[in-house]
Amino acid sequence: MVSELKIDINAFLKNYGIYLALAVVALIIITIVLILIFSRKHPKNKDSLVTIGEDYLKYIDALGGNDNIIAVKGMRSRLTITLKNINLINRESLALLGVNNVLVTNNSVTLVMNSDVTSLVESIKKALSL
Repeated sequence: MVSELKIDINAFLKNYGIYLALAVVALIIITIVLILIFSRKHPKNKDSLVTIGEDYLKYIDALGGNDNIIAVKGMRSRLTITLKNINLINRESLALLGVNNVLVTNNSVTLVMNSDVTSLVESIKKALSL
C-alpha cells in the first residue's frame, strides 16, 4: 500500500509538478507586491507638514489671538485647544489653513487635520509661553 502511494505521488508530481511550482512562485510574487503596496506610508499632504510649523501665527489668529488661548494639546491629527471665548474662532480661516473639521465643546475646540500636529503644538506653545 505504501509503494502504491509513492507511485501515485510520483505520478501526480510528474503530471502536475510544473503547475504546483508556478502556483508557489505566483503566490510569492503576489505576497511581495501586496507587502510593498501596503507598507508604503503616504502622507496625505506633504506640503502641509512643512507649512504647519511656519503658519502657527495664522492658527493663533484664527483661534482668537494670543489672549484667547488657555491651553494646547495635540495628538496625531487632532489639535485640542482650550479657549476663553469660543465665539472668537474664525472657521473660514481655519478651513483655509487645512483644518478638515472643527469640533466645539464648552470651552475647547478640536481641530481635525490631514497631518501630524506635533510641530504645530510645539510652535503655539513656544509662541504663547504655555
